[in-house]
Amino acid sequence: MGEPRRWFVGAATTSYTPGYRAARGEEDRPELRGEVERMGRLFTGLGYQVVPGFGADVDRDTFRGRLRSFLTDPDPDPDPGRGEDDVVVVYYTGHGVLDGTELLLPMSDTTADVEFTALPAAELTGRLLKGDAVKVRRMLVILDTCYSGAAMAGIARGVIEFLNRLRVPKTAPSIGLIVAARPKEQAESGAFTRAFVDAVEHRASGGHEPEFLALDGVVGVVNDTTPDWQHARHFLTGDTITQFLPNRRWNEWLRGLDLRTQAQHLVREKRKSELREHVYPRAQAWTPRTRRTCGCSRAGTRRWLPRWDGSPIRPLRQPWSSPATPAPGSPRCWPAWPSWPTLTCATASHTWASRPTRPCHHRDRLPASSTPAG
Repeated sequence: MGEPRRWFVGAATTSYTPGYRAARGEEDRPELRGEVERMGRLFTGLGYQVVPGFGADVDRDTFRGRLRSFLTDPDPDPDPGRGEDDVVVVYYTGHGVLDGTELLLPMSDTTADVEFTALPAAELTGRLLKGDAVKVRRMLVILDTCYSGAAMAGIARGVIEFLNRLRVPKTAPSIGLIVAARPKEQAESGAFTRAFVDAVEHRASGGHEPEFLALDGVVGVVNDTTPDWQHARHFLTGDTITQFLPNRRWNEWLRGLDLRTQAQHLVREKRKSELREHVYPRAQAWTPRTRRTCGCSRAGTRRWLPRWDGSPIRPLRQPWSSPATPAPGSPRCWPAWPSWPTLTCATASHTWASRPTRPCHHRDRLPASSTPAG
């Protein structure tokens, strides 16, 4: 079985109707658009693809219809459609309204009649996962709203009903929920997303051994960062390990090693990467701008070198014309020959680079005013 396809659905409500603002006394939240982008960058880096058609200020019926269509998409055009191996993450941020013990999500079209026009959070796993048309078996819902913990009971009930309807699935199901605040807590704008991104990157949420990060470890790191009056919670059920958060630090070669040995191994790998990606290409006159290696003979290199005033240097006549065949008794790098302040002469003496954009001159050919006295 190959790698599963990963999908990220991000939505936010940043502007509300005048009727809702007057009834609830709440303002628009334009800054939440950036929180969706922040989470999108995180999950894109984890191998997810952003699902188009959501984003900011989607009304209730459009959000619900597009999400249902995505979860039940059987059409192989333009993609192969949803499958049991797919992993879906749904992130929503905006205002949250308590209706008794339930959580309502007011959308961009919610009116003063909030209880009737808002989206019940329980529908994210209740109504949207009903029937046999849903092919997705692994889904994580992230709610970043005030009082979002109030949605746990309704969402958990819908998840259990969904799992009980499955008939011997080919892929072990796993449904998770992360909320940014408890039922009686408000949520600060941006606090959860910043803490969540830092927690995924933090070593405390998982070292080098686990291939996937556990949700409880990530939530624990999040709660160490968020304000004292805001606490995230999570719910998870299923028949397999969580595969929602791939561990970027995972390295099977470091299993069973102590922390000191792991750190030494990582330092060695970074040094090798620096030699391979920085030192060796530049020793061969490779530049990121041109993305090519410029090597030529000694005579050709002199034609490229400009004088101090910008005019080309006149080629000198020498008994030899190639650095590979120097004159008897002469060193490999000629003292009177302009040399680069890099490793060209040290590690690639047979490669004479030409860098017209970054000229280098021998000290004996510089004007007297540009060199220190003595």
